[in-house]
Amino acid sequence: MMKITRIEKQNEAYFLPFLHEAAREDRPGLLRIGAVLEDGTVVGAAAAVIDPAAMEMLSVYVLPEYRRKGFGTEMMDALSGVASEAGIASVSVELKFDVEIMAFLRIVGFSFFYDYELCSVPIGIILRSQKFKNAAKQFASPNTRALSKATAGERKMIHHYLAARNLPVEDGFEKEYSVFTAVGENRVLGITLMERREDGMEFLWQSFEDADPKEGMDHLVTIVNLLDRSAEYDGAAKLYFSSEEERLPKLFSYFTGNESYTRREGIYMRGVRLL
Repeated sequence: MMKITRIEKQNEAYFLPFLHEAAREDRPGLLRIGAVLEDGTVVGAAAAVIDPAAMEMLSVYVLPEYRRKGFGTEMMDALSGVASEAGIASVSVELKFDVEIMAFLRIVGFSFFYDYELCSVPIGIILRSQKFKNAAKQFASPNTRALSKATAGERKMIHHYLAARNLPVEDGFEKEYSVFTAVGENRVLGITLMERREDGMEFLWQSFEDADPKEGMDHLVTIVNLLDRSAEYDGAAKLYFSSEEERLPKLFSYFTGNESYTRREGIYMRGVRLL
């Protein structure tokens, strides 16, 4: 017999080896569960992030010797049950291409509809670039700030802006490193949402549809400077981005002057399970 247990601070040490790096630190919206046998043997764990509008799977893992016994399916069903009770209609997932895990997720009801190549550039390389130093002087703007620094009126405006585009308005991105450009409290000119990784930040989403094309440079300069001033990261930290982005690959190549500084991290897949 196997039971599903909630992973909390007092018991997380038993499950950390089974969890993805993004699920090892407790944070708002993080839901973690473990699979434990009657004798106390931990056989697996799963994690997801949930907010009022969505649930995203972070990881699911079962020890090889206990696979194909239904443990993974039970954990997935438990997480999906929480989403259903919250009125959420689907669970999304994004993962590095892996034939075995994708086969399992298809069995439990996921459909994969999109793939992309994830790339990264070390922040230190950008900071040492004379072109970046020049851009930092030219494009620094008091109108571009971290979302965490938005006024109450600006937060309300940003909330409406994101909701109109079916994006999360509170969770799922890092407010300390996500940035926006606005004119007063009436008009958003651009937003860049960033997602935390263990060794850096990933560009999650950008919109400059109402802005001058140079805003992309302004946002990148602001984000790199925020990371440079942060005690969390050093010059070895990375900025992650999709190779399919329109602006970012060109900007990084411009700053570094050499495409060899861009590392290809692998192919990632996105999928969804309807509840």
